[in-house]
Amino acid sequence: MSRRFAFDSPDLVRPTSFGFQAAFVCFLLTALFCTLVDLESIRPSWKEEPDWTNGYTPPLPPSMQDDVTLHSSTCRREFPLLYAQLEENEVSWRAKGGLTLHHVDEAWERCANGCARVIIQDGQVFLRGYAKDWQSRLASMLGLLQTAIESASWEEKQQLNNVDFVLNGADKPEHGGEGGDGAAWVLCKKVKAPPGQYLAPDFSFGAWPEAGIASYREFRRDARKVNKQLPWDRKEDKAIWRGAMLKHIGVPIRDNLWEVTHQPGFMDLFDVKETNFWDQGPQFAPIEPPVYFCKNKYLLHTEGNAYSGRSKFLLGCGSAVIIHRLEWSQHFHPALVTASAHADHNVIQSPGEMWHGLPTLMEQLRTSDEGERVAEAANRTLTNRYLTPASISCYLRAALMSYGSIMARSTWPNGEGAQVIEGGGVKPGAGARATVTLKDLGVQGDIEYNVWLNLGQPQWPPT
Repeated sequence: MSRRFAFDSPDLVRPTSFGFQAAFVCFLLTALFCTLVDLESIRPSWKEEPDWTNGYTPPLPPSMQDDVTLHSSTCRREFPLLYAQLEENEVSWRAKGGLTLHHVDEAWERCANGCARVIIQDGQVFLRGYAKDWQSRLASMLGLLQTAIESASWEEKQQLNNVDFVLNGADKPEHGGEGGDGAAWVLCKKVKAPPGQYLAPDFSFGAWPEAGIASYREFRRDARKVNKQLPWDRKEDKAIWRGAMLKHIGVPIRDNLWEVTHQPGFMDLFDVKETNFWDQGPQFAPIEPPVYFCKNKYLLHTEGNAYSGRSKFLLGCGSAVIIHRLEWSQHFHPALVTASAHADHNVIQSPGEMWHGLPTLMEQLRTSDEGERVAEAANRTLTNRYLTPASISCYLRAALMSYGSIMARSTWPNGEGAQVIEGGGVKPGAGARATVTLKDLGVQGDIEYNVWLNLGQPQWPPT
């Protein structure tokens, strides 16, 4: 019996010599066309590589802004300004011989104001320790971490295996984040601090319900609605600020803002009022959701006890944000551009010491288009690029891979880094009865993030 081949099928046409000749001629014509025509001139307007000529950074395409699965090569191409800080940290730790198990143990032992000790294995997030903070900060930070890890590629998950680190949720490193020679990840550090300590994205990139702030993505949707209703020329012309004066700790930069903006003759320039989460009275303005501020052209940002978590919301408003000379740095601050001659000038720094030059600055802004240009640049480079959910996940994965590369893994018991302690943190009956605690059951081991959530985010190990 004769064999049948694909070309024997009646549904397929046998190639002929004419067909081969036609294909060859087509190939030659295509090659000739490519030599005569500049292909760049006929490519679509959106390219795989962003066109950042003359310092101009375009917005991330809408289809990518919420995409938390971007590969590391794409991440580095789209968010290049986030990587220098990671490379500086690596150089610092390698000069000290690497980050050892002792460093991580000490960082955990000196934890205060809420910390989590995290192990990553096989693309899963495990908790070896969880010391509750007074709000939901750590839970939000762990949620961001979980999203970044579970959306990583298989290749990236292999690079993240056996990483062991401490997350600190306090306002600043001095609050329990300095142990282990700065091995803990913190929310901010001094602008002039030496490299080495890794920065974690602020918890309100997830949510901050205690401050009346829902999820960050909800804010982004709400801000887009406000900006559609209120384009620049319809926004209010005053510079607005709300916040606690923090008299109990003394914050000179906020005191100075109050003094400068409440001088006689300046009330038409500023809308500066005090709020308070705990006290009530006629001297306090109501606490408003972040999107409330998007109705104003000019938004004033001040630091407080340390950094202030409001900046991402102000920068996402489609308004011009005015800052003082910052003392604290967050993970995305390399993307802030204060140089007025730069095409990406996306934030305005008040001249002089503290806020003394603010009234003169405001008068200049009202008679020029600088504010509108800064608002446009902030929307393009920050709201729609460096402050997107895509950027947060990209940064977290890159920071974890960077951190993993400086771990002196030979100092861990198996010589390869952290291994998950078996037990799963569960036993039959775990969480089923309030009268029987996890400690009573004698649960053991590192607990996976989702199991920890299901059990009500308990202290770990159980106490």
